[in-house]
Amino acid sequence: MSHPARDDLLKTESLRDLLPCPRRQANVYDAAAGRVSSSGFRPRILLNQNLVASISSVPVTPEEVLFRRVNAPVRYAENDIYFANERLAPDQRLPDSDILKAIHTYASDFYANATLDQGHADWQSMDETALIALGILLEEAANESLGETGDMVFVEGEEITDPEEHFTHPSSASCGRKRITVASRSAIRGEKFARPRKTRTKRRRRADLDRSTEPE
Repeated sequence: MSHPARDDLLKTESLRDLLPCPRRQANVYDAAAGRVSSSGFRPRILLNQNLVASISSVPVTPEEVLFRRVNAPVRYAENDIYFANERLAPDQRLPDSDILKAIHTYASDFYANATLDQGHADWQSMDETALIALGILLEEAANESLGETGDMVFVEGEEITDPEEHFTHPSSASCGRKRITVASRSAIRGEKFARPRKTRTKRRRRADLDRSTEPE
């Protein structure tokens, strides 16, 4: 292929990427991946960086895309149908929406960059059933690995003023789900090692005094 023909092909592909995809209608999955704006699909390549802050390039939320359809149900503040999952039974809870958005965004970006056809062969493979199932598996794996008190690693520990109180009452500390920070442990250990150092210093001073008082 000659250089002019190759340049024309590259220009055609770049112009095709600049235009929104007219083949299909945007759905809630496109919105979850951040590819939909108020005017349709967001362009992959922006001609001007100032367009990033424009209304036509800002991604919209999935609920906006869902309820802008013609046959979309009406939303009421006192009984919003979009958050109907919050009224389910405790044993029928759906995974957290932030986890599902992160899973879908990661899977979409991965197949778009790791496959030769940019994920077109895997289109709609991560449907709502697979997405919810994967979210449940991730939540169960996180609960199993963290355990009942695993979340306490992100909580600031209580400052211990009396180290002896902690060792004399170990049950009270465990019942309150309080942990000792690294700083408090070092403080406790530092106090233990500080006492011998003072005694060694006194012994050295006493030895120096004995030597100075000895007759020559």
